[in-house]
Amino acid sequence: MHSSTHSQLAIPLVIVAALAGLYFASAGVAEARRGSLEVERHASSTTATSTKPRPQVDTTCMSAAIEVRESALITAWSDLSTALTAALTDRKADLVAAWALADVAERNKALKTAWDDWKSAKKSAHTELRSDRKGAWDGFKKTAKEQCKLQLPKEEGLEKEAKDSITL
Repeated sequence: MHSSTHSQLAIPLVIVAALAGLYFASAGVAEARRGSLEVERHASSTTATSTKPRPQVDTTCMSAAIEVRESALITAWSDLSTALTAALTDRKADLVAAWALADVAERNKALKTAWDDWKSAKKSAHTELRSDRKGAWDGFKKTAKEQCKLQLPKEEGLEKEAKDSITL
């Protein structure tokens, strides 16, 4: 009986040892793989920058193009704020007037109209903002490429709507 207990313990120990060996072997392979990727990444980044000529940039032209772009974006946001403030003011007046109506059917119709007008004005204001932003960025990219002789870096790409849009 004593020898069968040893054989019963030996089998699970062999299995645990085998699994541990596989685990550590795969961890070593993964580490080696990561190391080779780092070497490849470093090698490719050093060769790519050394063989590719850097474009010449007119920094004064770029500064002027950025000034125009940013001013247009500031104006677009200001216009959005003005349009939304006017729409909210109208909505407030319309809702107050609607709730002053004694007839339930007329009140409900006036409330629906007030909210529909608000939604329409808000949608229009946001559409105008997107259009103005697109125009500002398109003008900037055209100026940078044609007049400043620049291939735009990734950081100067068209901004995404979700980054700076607001929802009311």
